[in-house]
Amino acid sequence: MTSTIRPLCAALLFLLAGLALPAHSQEARTSHQQVISANPFGLLLEFFNAEYERGVSRTGTMGVGGSFASYEDELTDRDERYFNVDAFYRYYPQGTVFSGWNFGVKLGEGEIDVIPTIRLVNVGFKF
Repeated sequence: MTSTIRPLCAALLFLLAGLALPAHSQEARTSHQQVISANPFGLLLEFFNAEYERGVSRTGTMGVGGSFASYEDELTDRDERYFNVDAFYRYYPQGTVFSGWNFGVKLGEGEIDVIPTIRLVNVGFKF
């Protein structure tokens, strides 16, 4: 699974990076319409996560995100993996997306590859 998930994640980030490039126009935009974010501190712990978020209105955004981690269990001498993907909606009550407080909902799916493999369906709220 590791041999297929890493190239897939790299390809997904490459495609999302292309979507995030600003269009050249005569009018300058005053605010961002999309954001790609990742956690650089997670890389120190071999935990990778990223999100792509796009403004859909003055006060709301929609996006997708995902996480991946792989650890070797020293007791059982086997690799344990975790991954998840989710889609979310965030509401910014102050009226400016990507700025200030937000809350929202998310729905996703994940898997923890331990003995036995655990599949998860995630429904959550974010504040």
